[in-house]
Amino acid sequence: MTTLEQRIQDIENRQALNDVLTNYIVELDSLNNADDIVRYFTDNVSYDLSGINYPKLKGKTALLEFFNEVIKTMSHNAHYATNFKIDLLSENVAKARAHIIGMGYSKENQRVQFHVQYQLGYQRISTEWLINEFSVIPLMPFD
Repeated sequence: MTTLEQRIQDIENRQALNDVLTNYIVELDSLNNADDIVRYFTDNVSYDLSGINYPKLKGKTALLEFFNEVIKTMSHNAHYATNFKIDLLSENVAKARAHIIGMGYSKENQRVQFHVQYQLGYQRISTEWLINEFSVIPLMPFD
């Protein structure tokens, strides 16, 4: 049987993992500052959007360059997350997934929309959870 303290820690960890995803999406949709977007990732993050014909990136520096380009080219972004599910939770490692509807318009008025499942790997660094693995699986056909 687990103690009350262990159960509370489990609840806090689960909420913290969900908060990382939510905070990342909020910053991404603001299109304000790439540094604010990538702060939710580890330095050696593996970030793979190849499932929807976007790049596969390794490391925070590559991610920063990618999001600087997103900010330059996009006029609007909106991501909606649902079905957040934790598949593994240990002291310093977690795995989760969430369904995402993402959409946006470029400054050239080109529309993008996708329905995907985010596959997320988390690592606790000191007292903070960060994403160290990120990939997408299409749930609907992607144009």
